[in-house]
Amino acid sequence: AAGAVSASLLSSRGACSWLTAGLRLPEPPVARLRIPRIARRCSAEVETLTDAEAYLLSWGLSEEQLTKVKARYGERSFNPTVEDQVKPRLNWLTKLGLTHLQIQKAVVAYPRLFRHNLENSMKPLVQWLLDIGMEKSHITKALSTFPQLFSYSIEANLKPKMRFLGEQGFTKAQILSMLTTSPALLGLSLKRWTRRASVLEAKGLLTETRFGSAMPMTDAKFTARFE
Repeated sequence: AAGAVSASLLSSRGACSWLTAGLRLPEPPVARLRIPRIARRCSAEVETLTDAEAYLLSWGLSEEQLTKVKARYGERSFNPTVEDQVKPRLNWLTKLGLTHLQIQKAVVAYPRLFRHNLENSMKPLVQWLLDIGMEKSHITKALSTFPQLFSYSIEANLKPKMRFLGEQGFTKAQILSMLTTSPALLGLSLKRWTRRASVLEAKGLLTETRFGSAMPMTDAKFTARFE
C-alpha cells in the first residue's frame, strides 16, 4: 500500500512541490528508482529568474512580455545588472517624458537598449534629435515606437540620411514631419532610399507623402507600383 501511494505521488505534478520544498518522499525500492527522473523533470519546470528578469516583472512587465525580452536580447541569458544598466535607463526614459506604458513597449521591442551606453550613445541621440528641431513630445513617441533608433550612429548613419533628404529638396519642416510620422524610416538603408528616390523622381512622384509611404514597401510591391 505504501508503495502504491508513493507511486501515485511520484506520477503527479505534486511531486515537484515536495522536491522543491526539500521534503522527503517515502522510499520504497520503486520510488527510489523513479525519484531521479522526477527530479530532473522538476528542475526543468522550476526556472530561476535573473535579477534583471525579476526586476522587470516587479516593474510591471507580464510574463509574456518578459519572454519576448529574453528572446530579443541577443545573448544566452537576459542578465544586465539592475543597478548599473536597468534602473538608470528606465529612470532616464521616465525623466525624458516617456510614460510607463511607452517604456514597457520600448523595452519589449528592443531590450538591447540596456546594452547601449547611456552617456555616450543614448543621451547624445536625444540631443541630436532636439538639435535638428524635433519636439520633445515627438521624440518620446519616436523612441517608444522605434527604440531601435538607439542602435544607429549619428555620424555614420543619421546625419548622412538627413543630408540626403535635404539634397532631394525636402524642407526642414517636411523632413521633421516624415520622421515624426514614421521614425522607422531611419531604420532603412541609405542605399534603399537612394535607389527608390531616383525611381520616384524620374516619374515626378518624389513628394513627402510618397517618399514616406514608398520606402517601407517590399521590393516586389515597390517594383509593381512604380517600375
